[in-house]
Amino acid sequence: MYDDIQPSYMTEAFPKARQQHKCCECGRIIEPGEHYQRISGVWDGRPGRFKTCTECWGVAARFRHYVEYNIDRIPAFGELFEVMKIEGVTKETLPCIPRP
Repeated sequence: MYDDIQPSYMTEAFPKARQQHKCCECGRIIEPGEHYQRISGVWDGRPGRFKTCTECWGVAARFRHYVEYNIDRIPAFGELFEVMKIEGVTKETLPCIPRP
């Protein structure tokens, strides 16, 4: 549920889709022409790639900001909404990220 394994290597990109992809959080199809977040890396010796639609990426960014101050760990890829439910947080109740 929570991801305690730190990647030995990781990259993040925000490409424009050339083909359909499936969001690892909500399961929505990311259509060609849409931007999405792509995380590639190696966790515990195993390579992985995770694609997230822009809406879920925004929710995840707000949740990561929230958990920095409230819980010790962040959710593993694909478990964002389940962890938010356990923590009693919804998209609507997440605070906005303050600007510096």
